[in-house]
Formats: sequence, structure tokens, C-alpha cells
Amino acid sequence: MFLFKFGNRTILLTLVFLVFLTRPVFASSTDGTIDSTYKFAWSENVGWLNFGTSYGNVHVTDSGLSGYALSENVGWINLDNVVNDGQGNLSGYAWGENVGWIKFNPTNGEVTINSSGEFSGSALGENIGWVIFDCSTSACVKTDWRPQSARPQCNNSSDDDSDGLTDYPQDSGCDSLTDTDEASAGGAALPPVVFNPPTPPSPTEENPQGGFRIVINDNAEATNSQTVSLGLYAGSDSKRMAISNYSDFRQASQETYKATKPWTLTEGDGMKTVYAKFFTEYGQPSEVVSDTIYLSLQTQKPISEMTVPELKAKISELLSLISSLKNQLDQLKPQENQAQKEVTEIPKDYLFSENLKYGDRNIHVRYLQIFLKSQGQDIYPERIISGWFGPLTKKAVIRFQEKYAFDILAPWGFQKGTGIVGKTTRAKINEMMKEGKE
Repeated sequence: MFLFKFGNRTILLTLVFLVFLTRPVFASSTDGTIDSTYKFAWSENVGWLNFGTSYGNVHVTDSGLSGYALSENVGWINLDNVVNDGQGNLSGYAWGENVGWIKFNPTNGEVTINSSGEFSGSALGENIGWVIFDCSTSACVKTDWRPQSARPQCNNSSDDDSDGLTDYPQDSGCDSLTDTDEASAGGAALPPVVFNPPTPPSPTEENPQGGFRIVINDNAEATNSQTVSLGLYAGSDSKRMAISNYSDFRQASQETYKATKPWTLTEGDGMKTVYAKFFTEYGQPSEVVSDTIYLSLQTQKPISEMTVPELKAKISELLSLISSLKNQLDQLKPQENQAQKEVTEIPKDYLFSENLKYGDRNIHVRYLQIFLKSQGQDIYPERIISGWFGPLTKKAVIRFQEKYAFDILAPWGFQKGTGIVGKTTRAKINEMMKEGKE
């Protein structure tokens, strides 16, 4: 239960969400995570945005944000393009498939992180309006990251004593990360080996070219099992490793280095990639290496190996499938033709009043396609009126947005069309339809 005050209105909300068991997260004032309690921002149009889910893996660093926020109403929002200037002034954009771009430094708004790690201000999305961060209300997001100016000299990513070395342990003048003076004389410099990356392995019979390497199922091209065996090649000073199905190593953790390891690929047929990197005992990482394999869980005997009866059975199966699909198409065509006969123009007093996006299928999309068709070949050359917002309609919307960028994109600071029919896109279409009727 949350009491959220916005202007002179008070909104009482009850949030219901799943509580997940969280894995240990290692964070600091330079690579922060989101507080487990204070993690919700608020948007009047989509509700609460959770920046602290365990699977979202949001991190705050001196250069920006990474990971995903989650809304119960609009799904995941990618934060990887949100930029931090090191002092907590955020800029750039977040992106959600269902909401489009959200700008973190819009006109008449901004989002900052103060010396206490509190997010403050408001971001702006074309399709969802303002997103509020305000720790004087329940819309409070906090992190353990701190601006460079609020951190000790030995942990502020700055060469304060101009000796060419920055922070602990690189600067021998620093005794610890909490040391407030890089120029102090305490402590001896650490040996160079502490800062060296792991040494690549030399060529061997199993690894003829040498170097760090990961191999899936002994270099097999394909597998019909989601469980595979990894071969991992690293040098003698590699003590730990991290393995992931994702290039950003989300949900991965370091473990003791082993030359072989069983591994589970992501679900679904298709090309799969597994990534690995190796670490010294001091935590210095190697380059990232990867290998790929095609996963096909539905095994099928190659045609070249089929007997004549098997080939005949296969041909019969395919012909039956073709016949079934043709019957389905024949049933759909009269419905589609009838729908097209019924709706060939936009009603006289109709105005676009709701957002439209890729994947929508309704009468409003049909009206949109009729409008786009009226804009000529340069906007919608395919001229298809189907009622389905597919890739051709999305491209047409982008062309329209970029043609009238001053009215549609400029208010948001965008240079390229989004393909989402949001507030300013709807306003421009409605304006042009009104002018056409006068």
C-alpha cells in the first residue's frame, strides 16, 4: 500500500507483485545497484516502474545506467542508453518495446542522483508522459552509487594529485578506498602483477592457435540437446572464470576455473552463443571469448538418408499441410474481402485518440493505413489496408514522422522516427485530416 502525492491530488495505490529470491549482488559507490526497498518511480499513465528487480540487474556507474526496469503494465524497459556524467546528471534515453523512448533530460525536466544516492526529477516519454522520481513521496529510487564529488579522493575516478595514477590501489598514495588524500605518504605501492591481466595459454594439441578460448561440444556445428559440454582454455594464472549465455554476462558470477564444464543453452531452436572470460587471483579479467552452436530440439532424418517409403510419407505429409493451409486461407479471404468492402474510408468525425504500435490489429489501425495511403507513394508505397500494424505500416509511420519531424519529433528531441503513433503523431494526423475536410 502506497500513498503518493502529486500536485494537490493524493492517490492511494496497492501494489501486488511477485517477490523473487535474489542472488547476491556486489555493489559499491562506483558501481551501484538499486536499493531493495526504495526502487519505484511513478508514471501517471502506466503506474509504478520497478528499478530494483533481481532479474533487471540495474547498475549505476560513473558512465551511465545498465539493465532493465519493469512495469506491470508495459513490461521491461532497457536502461543501457541512459548516460551519467559522473556527477549524477543523467541524460540519454531508455527504451521499452511497448512505450518507445523515454528521455532523461527533457525540456522542462531532468533526472539527477544526489550525494545520498537518491534519484530526483522527471523523465519524459512520448507515449507515457512524465516519469517521476521524488523521495519525498513513495516514488523513491535510491542507489549506493555516489557522484564523484561526493566520494573520497581515493575512490572518485580522478587523478587529484596529478601523478598519473588514479584511486586505490593504483595510486600508492592511497591506503584504501576511503582515503581522502591521494597525495598522502601512507602505504607502499602494490606489485605490478596485481594489475596485470591473465596470460593467454600457449598453443597445444587441443588448442593449436593458443589464446583464450571456449569450445562447445568439441566444435560441433549443431546439437539436439539443450545441455552441452564446454571446453575452456586459459593460462596458468587464470584462477576464476565467468560463463554466460549473454554478452553482458547478466546473472553470471565468478567461479573456480575448470577446463571443462556442463552448460545449459537458452530455450528455443536456433543459433546459440556462449560467452566466457577468465580472471587472475587479483580479479583482473581477460578478453571475452565465445563460441556458437545451432540448437534443434526437433530431430528429423535428413532427406538424403530417407528410404523411398519414408520419402513418400514425407511428401504426403507436406501435401496435407499445404492443403490445410490453403483451406485456411480460402476461409479467411471472404472475411478479409468483406472487411475491406465495409471499411474503405475514415468516418467523417473520427479522430485518433489512442496510441497505436507494432502488432496491433483493430479498426483504428485500418483507419491509420487509409490515412497513410492518402499521403502518397513516398509514405506508404505498399498501400495495404489490412487492419494489422505490421512492419510495412511501421515503416510508413516512420517516413511520415520524419517528413513532419518539426511537429512530431522535435518536441521530444528525437531525430529519427519511432514507428509508434503517440501523442504528437496523432495530433499531426488529426490536424491534417481536419484540414482535408475543410
